[in-house]
Amino acid sequence: MRYFSIPLLFLTIGCGSMSDRTIHATAFVDHLNNMPSGKSSYLLWHNPNTGNKGDIKVTRSYLVKGIKCADYTSTVDIQDSWPLNGIGSLDRSTEHGTACQLPDGRWKIIERVL
Repeated sequence: MRYFSIPLLFLTIGCGSMSDRTIHATAFVDHLNNMPSGKSSYLLWHNPNTGNKGDIKVTRSYLVKGIKCADYTSTVDIQDSWPLNGIGSLDRSTEHGTACQLPDGRWKIIERVL
C-alpha cells in the first residue's frame, strides 16, 4: 500500500491553495500511470492541514488492443472550508469505473458509476 501525507500546496499563479479535489485528481492519474500491469493496487492520501482524505483502488488492470485500461474504485472524504470553516460543502462519495489511457498519455474515464 502506498500512503501519501500531502501538505498544503500553493499554486505559483495567484495566492490560492491547491484544492483537495485537485490533489485527489492528481493522485488518481499518478496512480494509474504507475500501477503495476496486470495487478490490483491501492493508494491512500491524506491532507493533514484539512483532514481531508481519499483513496484509489485499481481492482484490475489490463490491455485492450494494446491500450492500457483499469477498473477502479475512487473514494473521497472532503469537507470544504470556504468561505468559512464549517460552512463549506461536504463530499463523501465513492465512484466505480473504468479508465483507459489515450495514445497521448492522458486517461479517459469510459465508464463511471457514482
